[in-house]
Amino acid sequence: MNTKKQHISQGIKVVTLARSIRWFGWGMCETLIPVLLFSFSHSYVEAGIFRSIYDVIFLLSLPFVSVLADKIPAKRLILFALALYPLIGVSYFVAGAVGTAFFIVLARAVNGITWCCDSVGGDTYLRRFAINEHLSKTFGYLSALPNFSWMIAALISILFLPFLPIQYLFLAIVPTSLIAYFVLKQAPSDEVPLREKPPQQYLKDLTDSFKGIRSWKMEIWGLAYLTFFVACIDLLGTFFVPLFTYTESNNLVHVVLITVAFATPSAFAFYFGAFIDRVSKGVFITGSFLLAAILFGGLSFTSGYILQIIGVFILGMLIVCVTLAVQTLVTKASSREHYGKVGGLMAGADELGAVIGPIAIGFLADGSGMHITFLILGAFALITALGFFFCISNSDILRA
Repeated sequence: MNTKKQHISQGIKVVTLARSIRWFGWGMCETLIPVLLFSFSHSYVEAGIFRSIYDVIFLLSLPFVSVLADKIPAKRLILFALALYPLIGVSYFVAGAVGTAFFIVLARAVNGITWCCDSVGGDTYLRRFAINEHLSKTFGYLSALPNFSWMIAALISILFLPFLPIQYLFLAIVPTSLIAYFVLKQAPSDEVPLREKPPQQYLKDLTDSFKGIRSWKMEIWGLAYLTFFVACIDLLGTFFVPLFTYTESNNLVHVVLITVAFATPSAFAFYFGAFIDRVSKGVFITGSFLLAAILFGGLSFTSGYILQIIGVFILGMLIVCVTLAVQTLVTKASSREHYGKVGGLMAGADELGAVIGPIAIGFLADGSGMHITFLILGAFALITALGFFFCISNSDILRA
């Protein structure tokens, strides 16, 4: 991989290293979040509502963070998030130790703020330093190493499951976040030109910035929809299939392994990105959703654990590739001075899917079972593929 990193700036490498360290701590425990949330619930819907707290707070934070990302160095946003992450690990630990749902709510809410700053800040930092011809590869680099670190930690966590209550594993978030904070301080600052303004002017900027959203290109709104739908189906691999596996087998190791299978393609995002840089993103996205429709149809007819692992692995690969292609098209469809706001719109679409998805899929799973749920999602994937194929025929940007 070394010879292919020559197009990655030093700043992006440091940001990626810091994220990889933090994600190692999360890998020790994140696969078990569905189980922990379900222990405070009585149904898939209730567990989905607990999960959505994080996404609701993310959405509320997003307009302010998006504008800030265009006004201040994105590095500051990420540092702020890293300083707050230890509180999340401690809250999850206390929730599991004393059985109090308040600390679950606290952890999910704080995580909404931190990931908003971290994700918007990270994407904005990358766009400011990345080379235009290697956008997919660079986004893949930012995704691959942290996910590889997360995956290794998740496998290591299996060794502790027989000896420790799961809440103890959440304490791994604390030291890794602090180490990541000091690593990130070494990254070059992405300073932006600033003019001194009174506080009320920043509120006006916030209002004016989002008044102009209606005039944005059709391509950006289409890509926002794709981001929304991908967020909905991403929940299958990270939340509902692991939770379904747990309710069927009561085996925590199965939960970890099926979640790792879903995350494994993310560790190779750098190579997927290099491939996507060379192909038509629009055609690739259309084909991916057609394949997803077939995959969901297949999953609806099987409940074998091995087949589920294979299915979520393929689903994970499709989501990684589509996300990289969408990120590249978003960058090409937007102007440099609006990277923060457009990145915020995409993050908002992602989180809106993560808010609606858990509740909607939870209702379907409770009412009709996971097999019918897969069929319904397959129908939506087919409609999305056909709709996007129509869109790319009318847009030079989407055919890129």
